[in-house]
Amino acid sequence: MQGTPCPQNATVRAGTQAHLWRQNFECEVDPGDEFLANGLGAAGNVVLVTNSAQNLLDSVRQSGPMRFDSFMRTALYDPDSGYYERHLSLDPVGKSGDFITSVSVGPTFGRLLALWLSQSLKSWPGRKIPCLIEAGSHNGQLALDILQALSDLNGLDHIHRYLIVEPSAIRRDIQYSRLQAFHDKVEWMKDIHDLGGQMEGIFLSNELYDAMPVRRLYWNRNLDNWSEWYVGVDQTGSGLDWHRSSAPVLDVPRVIADRLNLPSGVRQVIPDGFTIEVSPDAVEYHRKISESIGCGTMLTIDYGPLPGHWLIPSRPQGSLRGFRKHHHETNVLNSPGSMDITADVCFDDLIYVAQIHGWTHHSCKSQNHFLTNILQANSGISLRVRHSGPRRMAGGFSLSFPRHFSGINSRFWFNPAGSDLSHEFGVGDADEFQIFCGEGIESRGLQFFFQSGGQVSQAGCAQVPR
Repeated sequence: MQGTPCPQNATVRAGTQAHLWRQNFECEVDPGDEFLANGLGAAGNVVLVTNSAQNLLDSVRQSGPMRFDSFMRTALYDPDSGYYERHLSLDPVGKSGDFITSVSVGPTFGRLLALWLSQSLKSWPGRKIPCLIEAGSHNGQLALDILQALSDLNGLDHIHRYLIVEPSAIRRDIQYSRLQAFHDKVEWMKDIHDLGGQMEGIFLSNELYDAMPVRRLYWNRNLDNWSEWYVGVDQTGSGLDWHRSSAPVLDVPRVIADRLNLPSGVRQVIPDGFTIEVSPDAVEYHRKISESIGCGTMLTIDYGPLPGHWLIPSRPQGSLRGFRKHHHETNVLNSPGSMDITADVCFDDLIYVAQIHGWTHHSCKSQNHFLTNILQANSGISLRVRHSGPRRMAGGFSLSFPRHFSGINSRFWFNPAGSDLSHEFGVGDADEFQIFCGEGIESRGLQFFFQSGGQVSQAGCAQVPR
């Protein structure tokens, strides 16, 4: 495995979990993870009903089994039949779609982020007025919620521009229409490299990396190394199934290769066939971000285990899953193009690649801790919530019980004491709202991941060391 040498102070990788594996390598799969417990090692009878599915089947018939990242890229992003491309005019997010997000249930999430952003922007130490930069903006709703909240907080003057990185012309049009009230602040870019490397600001992404294609690897005990799952034709010749490659994996980026180089204690106990996902696409995109922003902060909000815990013995089939009509799909090879496909993000890789480019990892917080800390830190600020009725009620419910969409085993809820939810309310003094925080946060939920780069000081903001 070739690549860039590792920095001496790089994040500790897999070795810290050897004791965990010795204790738990024979543990059962989490019974709550039915879509994983059922296993992804055999696709079974795959029903092919989409153009994407037929194109993929024709491809493997002609060229042989393909890597799963190629399959996932076609299933999600094919210009003619990919899942996200087909849903450009019909949003897959929300009650009538296939899944919900923190943004789709109401403005609360974006407005709480705006509170944090407002404080960060007011105390910005650089010479320039910083920008807010968002990638993966989808339909622009999070940008709208943040900008509306910043306007309420008189914080728009603290940002130079709200930049949206969006390669899709159709999505840019959708976002442009939704953000009409803030056209004087919002600009669009097609590629992250358009930032030019000198930008100061805060980079924000919400559930971006978990939608990037992944490769699916398994532990090959015979080789004492990782091998790869491929997608090929099933025994009937009319569908798709999983195929094991017996060759070792030698062509992943150095950032990933170093993580996969397990210490001997783990190699002795990791089960044959234990499966994980890796995303060279995520590593490459994070590298581009690290190179394209001169200095500032990166806030990455996504699903995945906490850093240092990417090997989870209770998940021998990995984290790969599909979503269709708000149900987990046990077989992601079934009718590709008709469902969302996602996998947990490995924050270890994002830490490592950013460190190589001079960035510093600060923290990785659960949704519960991040949002409640914002409220506690801003207890004297009144934040008006414009939306009332079912949408706001849904926002409170989802943020209160994240297991419905984020996998965090804790509760978050705030409500003015004695008020009616049908009336507008604000986040006021501590005695005006109630916060209930559960214990035992799981390590696989929605994480808020902070990194900073450049020499930030009162004297100015220097470019990130290359």
